[in-house]
Amino acid sequence: MIKGSAVVDYFNVALTVGHDRARLQLQGELDAAAAGRLVALFDEACAGEPSLLLVDLSELSFCDSSGIHVLLVAAARCAKSQIDMRIVGTRPNVRRVLELMGSAEVLRLGED
Repeated sequence: MIKGSAVVDYFNVALTVGHDRARLQLQGELDAAAAGRLVALFDEACAGEPSLLLVDLSELSFCDSSGIHVLLVAAARCAKSQIDMRIVGTRPNVRRVLELMGSAEVLRLGED
């Protein structure tokens, strides 16, 4: 069931919640103007205390340091709450930025 979504002209994020898991689907460009909307949906996703939170970046075309910060804070929060956060579908250009910023290992980016 789709629980919520947030839209900035060039960014969209949708939250889908199922039994014991949640999924965030990011689309477009994640920057400082869009980061707050993502934080709100991370909060909503974690409030249900799922055992698994999937963050799908397959439709994310850009991510700046603000977006990386949101992902890192969410990963720390999930670890503290014992929620398994997995990032999937990372495009090569977004993956490269995460790697250059030293965030890929912390975010546990594996092969998709």
